[in-house]
Amino acid sequence: MIIVIVIRVYKHVYRHVFYYYYHYINTIKNDTFYLSLLYSLPFYCPFLLSINTNDKGGVSTLAQFKPAFEKTFKNEGYLKVTNQEHDFGGETYAGISRRYHPEWVGWGIMDVLGKPPGLPVIQSFYRKNFWNVIKGTFIESQEIAEAIYDYAVNVSPVDAIKTAQRILGVAVDGIVGPKTLKALNRASVSSFLLKYTLLKIKYYTQVCEKDHSQRKFLVGWLKRALQYSPSI
Repeated sequence: MIIVIVIRVYKHVYRHVFYYYYHYINTIKNDTFYLSLLYSLPFYCPFLLSINTNDKGGVSTLAQFKPAFEKTFKNEGYLKVTNQEHDFGGETYAGISRRYHPEWVGWGIMDVLGKPPGLPVIQSFYRKNFWNVIKGTFIESQEIAEAIYDYAVNVSPVDAIKTAQRILGVAVDGIVGPKTLKALNRASVSSFLLKYTLLKIKYYTQVCEKDHSQRKFLVGWLKRALQYSPSI
């Protein structure tokens, strides 16, 4: 009982302090050793930094980036270079669009050195531009965090967050603040995932209705959406 109380107090401090910590370092634009150190600093702390207590007084872990990244990385085609016709992203490597992310350090490595960047560079990009934006580290449900993260990568972080906010009934501003996090962590996982999946499917079909050139991607989008639907 004492351990549970200690963890809950630590959880409260962790969420408030490190929420603003990540918000601050997300303003840093350059991928540097210093930035990497800042991102990993919280995980040098004791194991209590990554655990939480559930409603029954037990202990559960907060959402983790690595499994979320691995699932989405597979959806993005791993380490492939693609440039499909009618794909708005144009040339992409490891799912990263040169058109939408021309400043990514990986493109410089490929253009200057003539070789693809390593996995750590790719992971750093996805963590900074998607996982940290949706505040994945502060979401208790791994399933919910993964669903929002994958949609953020496929569509955009703002749209992924707004979709979640519409389900939760909080202000729809595309920013994960304390109220959105609180609502996410109180939501029924299965109910949220079902509604989230249905809204993603609705969005994909609307895209194809407006632009028939996108119909070639619909089956893949639907399969991707259903990967994150609740287990029956």
